[in-house]
Amino acid sequence: MNTDPVLWLLEAGAITVVVLGVLLLRQWQCNRQLLARMDLIGGLTNHEPGQHDMLAHFNNKLLFKRVYDHAPVGKLIATPDARIIMANPKLTQTLGCEESELIGQKISDFTYREDQAVTRRELERLCSGQVASYQMEKRYVRRDGTLVWVQVNATILRDEHGEPECIVGQVLDIDERRRAMEALKLRENIVNNTGAGVGLTYNGRQLELINPAFALMHGYQPEELQQQDLHQLLTADSLPVFKQMLAQAQTDIHVSGELNALRKGSGSFPVLVNLSVVKDDVGVLQYWIINYQDLTIQKATEASLRIQENRLKEAERLANVGAWEWNAVDNIIWWSDEMYRMTGVEKGHFDTASEHFIRLIHEEDQPLVRDAIRHSVSTGDDFRVEYRLTTPGGQQKSVLSNASVELCESGGFIMRGANLDVTGIRRAEYQLKQSQQRLQTLTNNLPGLVFQARKNIHNQETEFTYTSRRGKDFFGYDDDTATGLNGFLQYVPQPEREHFSQTLTQCGEQETLWDWDGRLQFADGQEKWVQIRAMPRRDGDDIIWEGMVFDISAAKKAEREIVMSRNLLREMAAEMEVIREQERKQIARDIHDELGQVLTALRMDVAVLRLKYPHMGEDYTHTLKNMTDVVDRAIAAVRSVAKNLRPAVLDMGFAAALEWLVSDLAEHTGAECHIHGDYHKPLPDESRMDVVFRLLQESFTNIMRHADATEVNVAFVQQAHQLLITICDNGKGFTPGLRHTKQKSYGLLGMKERCLALGGDISLKSEPGSGTEISISIPVKPHMLADQNDLCLDCG
Repeated sequence: MNTDPVLWLLEAGAITVVVLGVLLLRQWQCNRQLLARMDLIGGLTNHEPGQHDMLAHFNNKLLFKRVYDHAPVGKLIATPDARIIMANPKLTQTLGCEESELIGQKISDFTYREDQAVTRRELERLCSGQVASYQMEKRYVRRDGTLVWVQVNATILRDEHGEPECIVGQVLDIDERRRAMEALKLRENIVNNTGAGVGLTYNGRQLELINPAFALMHGYQPEELQQQDLHQLLTADSLPVFKQMLAQAQTDIHVSGELNALRKGSGSFPVLVNLSVVKDDVGVLQYWIINYQDLTIQKATEASLRIQENRLKEAERLANVGAWEWNAVDNIIWWSDEMYRMTGVEKGHFDTASEHFIRLIHEEDQPLVRDAIRHSVSTGDDFRVEYRLTTPGGQQKSVLSNASVELCESGGFIMRGANLDVTGIRRAEYQLKQSQQRLQTLTNNLPGLVFQARKNIHNQETEFTYTSRRGKDFFGYDDDTATGLNGFLQYVPQPEREHFSQTLTQCGEQETLWDWDGRLQFADGQEKWVQIRAMPRRDGDDIIWEGMVFDISAAKKAEREIVMSRNLLREMAAEMEVIREQERKQIARDIHDELGQVLTALRMDVAVLRLKYPHMGEDYTHTLKNMTDVVDRAIAAVRSVAKNLRPAVLDMGFAAALEWLVSDLAEHTGAECHIHGDYHKPLPDESRMDVVFRLLQESFTNIMRHADATEVNVAFVQQAHQLLITICDNGKGFTPGLRHTKQKSYGLLGMKERCLALGGDISLKSEPGSGTEISISIPVKPHMLADQNDLCLDCG
């Protein structure tokens, strides 16, 4: 074994900068010794004054020739213009030619072209006396065209006049050394630029040589770790292991292990240490070579791989997917953990031959699987098949298998794939099918048509994606052009289409319930009323409508009949009210004219009796007085009945009647009553005036009974087509809709019916403590009652 550490590192491929320096130093010392022994011509030309006797001895030409020819380095003598005069065998051997081929040639003739310029420059300096000698490394061109590196030492001999006489040169073949130096430099670059750390220690503790990577791993500069104690670079728990490795390496030569090293200022880091021992030829230990590999990234990668592997396993478990590989060349099957769970086979108790797995497949599906395998193997197509398998526990599962096929040159194949447990999917599909059948049965028996429509927000087309029945079955028409809600629009009458489209678009944008009632008119003249109720939802760029269409033609017909009947009843009630008012008027007049006159005559007769018989006694006088009081009460009762049936003031006009009502209210409640607006303008007919009077009379009656008001305001606004009346009080008010008692207010109901009978409207606003406001709207001219719903007015 080579015991030189530098040569050993060369062989091992791990050279450091410091090792290179030691090698160069030793080589240089050897060359100096060699030159000192062989520099014969140099000794002849550069002698000391005390060496005359030795020169005299070497003047012997024969001895000089022998020394010249057997010199271990090349020698040459050239003219001052650099033409070769003599060349010894070593030089011709170096140049690969004969001496005769060199005689007469210039030194530049066999100098490599890139070195010729510097050679001429040095020769000129030598001949001109600028230098006494020169030394340089250059390249010569051999006769075969190859290059050889040489070290040239040259001097010049001058005559007694100082003129150049000849050039004496010594040529040392350094080609092998240059190549070794280049190799050293290359390996130095490799070692200094490698990511692995390299160090050398003689005693197993103190560092002698290190490369930059070694220092960088520990967070230092290389010069900081020279002569550093290696133990201070390892953690306390790693020191015993490292010492054990040092001892083991003395026997096993090469030892490796993972340790924890210390990094300057940032804690520890994992390293892989390769420890090698270098011994001399007799087996004596010379030094240890330490190779570091920082495992920080590797450990992090391994941890990440473990995490990814665990995630993959968890993903397989959650997705019910198991990976597998079938090597048909060796007939070996590999399964992931999820495959074992899926098949119910215990890991470690599975025969990896393919036939064992085939036996797990349901008997009816085995031919299907075999055919799929043969097809994939023969064509190279991907393997894809769904089959049932039976676990060892007897459970049946559905599996979807996908795999790629790699055909081998030997004729075999390798399949790599994954199995998806679709048992739950197939079970859900079956349940979905059952649910769909139940839903279809349910929708077929619903009174309406269930539908789903999809509208794309870009092209605005709305298509039916599902209907529980055909249009012909539901509507009775045979037209397939209405494929969506937009097509459905063609059956909506033209005046109602805009409202149909607006409500559809608005509910779709706001995702609110769409509730539309309207008519459909078909080509045969048939007309139907329908109600559409649907709820929209977003699905990407689409809006999906799901709802029902109800045929409400019968309901609409019944509703029209009810409205017509109700309007007829109200017209009859209005007519009855007119008749009733006329009857009241007639009865009031009859009572006033007939009964009033009789009672008046009777009272006058009683008064005459009192005057005619003044001396009939006290009892007689008292009886006459009682008769007078009874007659007066009867007259007052007649007047009251007549007033209640129809106040006589009505015959004086509406304005006088209104003023009488207001004064009567003020008299009974003590409240301040004000009338605003133009109430003197007469109404077009007496019946309408009577209704307005009765409405005001009922309002004032309620104020007297319930309001406890101190101020009442009545406002009149007569427009072109209607009369607006507002009655406000500052009484205690109440909460509309709240039933304090089970008894309803027939007064408010009567007011409502009177308004509706005239085609008018009435509304009420009130809050506890804030008074009450009644608004009445009466058409000025009579008109036919329009179809309308009852006014919701709290009458409780």
